[in-house]
Amino acid sequence: MRFFVSLALLGCVLAGCEKPKTVIQSEDQAPPESSRPVRRNVEARPAREVTFAAKDGTEVFADLFTTNLDSRWLVVLFHQAGSNAAEYASIAPRIAALGLDSLAVDLRSGGRLWDSDNRTASKFESPQPYESSLPDMEAALDWAAAQGKYSRVVAWGSSYSASLTLKLVARPEVAGMILSSPGEYFPNASVAEWAKAADRFPILITASPEEAEDDEKAIFEAMPPPPGPAPHRLVHHEGGIHGASTADPDRCEAADRYWSDVRGYFELLRPRRPVEFQGATRTTTD
Repeated sequence: MRFFVSLALLGCVLAGCEKPKTVIQSEDQAPPESSRPVRRNVEARPAREVTFAAKDGTEVFADLFTTNLDSRWLVVLFHQAGSNAAEYASIAPRIAALGLDSLAVDLRSGGRLWDSDNRTASKFESPQPYESSLPDMEAALDWAAAQGKYSRVVAWGSSYSASLTLKLVARPEVAGMILSSPGEYFPNASVAEWAKAADRFPILITASPEEAEDDEKAIFEAMPPPPGPAPHRLVHHEGGIHGASTADPDRCEAADRYWSDVRGYFELLRPRRPVEFQGATRTTTD
């Protein structure tokens, strides 16, 4: 069954009625491309390998994507099972085109998908369980905070790491989250229970149409309303696939529609500040 936001509900929101807790958007309701154009004069720089230590001493590898702009945003990218930082090889340039930096992390629970080595996982003699990657994810946020330049950090998780990303919701440096195909991947834990703490900011969940009726829906519905007028959103489009690859045009036929959702989410998180000019005040964005 597909879910739709009625015009009456939208009118109620605009009129000041109680805001919706969440919005489930089907493929028939894809928003138009963000009115804000791609940042002009952006030059993507070659990816740079960085390393940092998890709290247990594990050396974690990641690829940092930057541009010629001095971005104060960092999107931290976590991959799915059996995967590695290359999951985001075609997505990171799209993020860079918006003028944002990104950090694609090799988590210890991963492998050689996309014909690419997982540099962190390769240090272990045997495959590591999903939950063992949480210290790597925390270390990535520690690294971001230590740079002293990023005022906005967005965590983007894929599959099992999307679920683990919910464990980071209380981190003060995290200003937003994109969860691609979160699910109940942990036999001794409830991700829907973790979702009950997700009340600091609006969260975007992407899913395939089938997933939108499964664990993803239950996790989504467990989230309490975020502050402000913007609700959490669960989006799915015809042709969508599992994980963050749903936004990769090389892997998913519906990637551009999902990318429109992602762009709109970044725009939603963009802070507005008053600026004085010629005796008047206008609102601009960082």
